[in-house]
Amino acid sequence: MKLSLFIPLSLLLVLFNSCDLNKQQNALDYNNTIVDEQMKIMEKFITFIELDTEDMDEMDAARQEIVKQCKISIDVVEKLPAFDGDASFRDTALRLFRFYQQSSEVAYKEMIDILRKGELMTEEDEERLVTINEEVTKDEAELDAQLSQAQEVFSKKYNFQLEKPEIQDKIDAINE
Repeated sequence: MKLSLFIPLSLLLVLFNSCDLNKQQNALDYNNTIVDEQMKIMEKFITFIELDTEDMDEMDAARQEIVKQCKISIDVVEKLPAFDGDASFRDTALRLFRFYQQSSEVAYKEMIDILRKGELMTEEDEERLVTINEEVTKDEAELDAQLSQAQEVFSKKYNFQLEKPEIQDKIDAINE
């Protein structure tokens, strides 16, 4: 008689563990979808930043590629449902992706327009370039920190380890 009670209880424990592992894998897949989209955007930014050219048309084309990738990535992440009833990680990522798009459409476009002036650039133009760069850098750092925090909370809640993306070293080198 005791044996028959033990089997169903052990079966329930196996099922509960299986559900936890399944939820953990689903959470990891959810995380990876968001991170993959962010890395696609970052690859476009790296291409833009590493351009060694004075050809403003080429720079503008690279800027437009960032905008295009942002739109695609926003669309992918917007389609993700809230995970386990919580949309905070997804929504924080979307705020950052929308910032990337907006800064590429407005701030980087303005910078390219100023740089197009070449030797006709004024001291005010140079100051504006510095201001734009400082504003974008500050805002991006805040949003990136928010996303890192949301991802950390998400990974702890669903018990998986975060790994440093391969592209992170390039991003860190650019930010130095």
